[in-house]
This record gives sequence, structure tokens and C-alpha cells, in this order.
Amino acid sequence: MARAKGRSPVVSKGPKAWDGRFTEKTNRLVEAFTVSVAVDRRLYAYDIQGSIAHCKTLGKARVLTGAETKAIVRGLESVKAELDR
Repeated sequence: MARAKGRSPVVSKGPKAWDGRFTEKTNRLVEAFTVSVAVDRRLYAYDIQGSIAHCKTLGKARVLTGAETKAIVRGLESVKAELDR
């Protein structure tokens, strides 16, 4: 994680998905690594859309077979549907 020299990573103060499962305080490195999850949640649909476009381009270039392209696109659409819930 890139950050300005001398600055500490931003740490979320809100509840975490793993709250109540561990008795020890979360390590600061873990906090810094997982802080982007909120941003990831807002961007996943665009990320998946880009991945589908990339996959289709690889299919058209015959880097992937038609079957591989379809399987990957179906998988990505399945992931998006799961995250949309």
C-alpha cells in the first residue's frame, strides 16, 4: 500500500465483518490492507464490466477459445449477481 512518508494508514473506526470472532485487537497492517473494502464495494460492478470486455476481446483475438470466453463471462456475471444481492 503506497502512502506518503511518515503518514500512518487510514484506519476505519466502524464495525468490521470479523467483529466478535477474535479476542485480540486487529493488527494495524490488516486494518490498512482492508480499509479499501468500502471503495471496492462501490466499484465492483465497473470492475466486472471491464473484465468481461477484456475477456471478450481476448476471445476475439483467439487468445481464449469460444468455450473459455463463455465460461469466464458466465463466471463473472455470477460473481456480479452474488454481489448485487
